[in-house]
Amino acid sequence: LPCHTVGSMGLNADPELDNVFVVALVGRLAVRSGFAPKNLGYVLIAAGVAYVVDTVARLGMSDYEAVAGVFLVVVWGVFFLDRVIYGIDFTAYGLVPRKLSGAVGIVSMPLLHSNFGHLLGNTLPLLVLLVLLVGSRARSWEVVVEIILLGGVLLWVFGRQATHVGASGLVFGLAAFLIVSGIRERR
Repeated sequence: LPCHTVGSMGLNADPELDNVFVVALVGRLAVRSGFAPKNLGYVLIAAGVAYVVDTVARLGMSDYEAVAGVFLVVVWGVFFLDRVIYGIDFTAYGLVPRKLSGAVGIVSMPLLHSNFGHLLGNTLPLLVLLVLLVGSRARSWEVVVEIILLGGVLLWVFGRQATHVGASGLVFGLAAFLIVSGIRERR
């Protein structure tokens, strides 16, 4: 939606960001009202969320030190959207091994958590390991993406038949990376 047609709703100093809220709100209304197909509503909600995530990532990724904060904000944001605001069960988008429809979980799995305890259990280790990663000589964002993709593909190929969610694979991948890189760099 062009900024000049919607105008600023006073939600934010940036009229473009206000448009994101309008798109997400229209999506929410479409889902709740039944007036439009639910899939269209979910697409609009996802578009609004994706824009916010993209904006945060663009702002944060120019400085690699922000990778820990940005990633954890996204994880908590997805959980908040899932459980508090929309009531959509995003865990259905987890990784399901050896099913093509479950391959979307390769990327989405670290962002999804089954309950609040699961989210809390991953937050502290992720925070510590991501901060340590930023302090290493590695390019933080690339390492996180590579661990997510490699771990997800390996789980998709070899994992047990269930829906997998959570960032535990990333936690263990980061720990292994930091140990190996520490040994190689003699730190």
